[in-house]
Amino acid sequence: RPFGAAAVLASYDEEEKAACLHLVEPSGNSHAYFGVAVGKGKQAAKTELEKLNLHKTKLSATQAVQEICKILILLHQENKESSKPLELEVSWLTKENDFRHVGVPLEMIQQAKEWAQTQLEQEESDAEEEEETMEEG
Repeated sequence: RPFGAAAVLASYDEEEKAACLHLVEPSGNSHAYFGVAVGKGKQAAKTELEKLNLHKTKLSATQAVQEICKILILLHQENKESSKPLELEVSWLTKENDFRHVGVPLEMIQQAKEWAQTQLEQEESDAEEEEETMEEG
């Protein structure tokens, strides 16, 4: 067990017919999650994941990739120290791939990034309009 390393494990239980996501902490403790984040910015990412209500709402694999891209782009924009461009590598376990770990096609990642950027711009525009309305009233 490497010092200070956390691991996120995704798997599919054939008997239960259910996907599982676990975080193994540096202490060795393991917990199951619907969505989890580790590393720098993990608290902000967890907050955004909680807004998705993953315990109540099911997302398709494509929707999940879009939402993950949105969260990562948001956190990258908020990180004032980062002057590097955001590079995303995404993988998944899906029924279409017999629940084997494979990379998400680059074209799909690019489409998800474009969708996420549009969503973030719309949310920012909506927030500005709401702020203007509050100032007028």
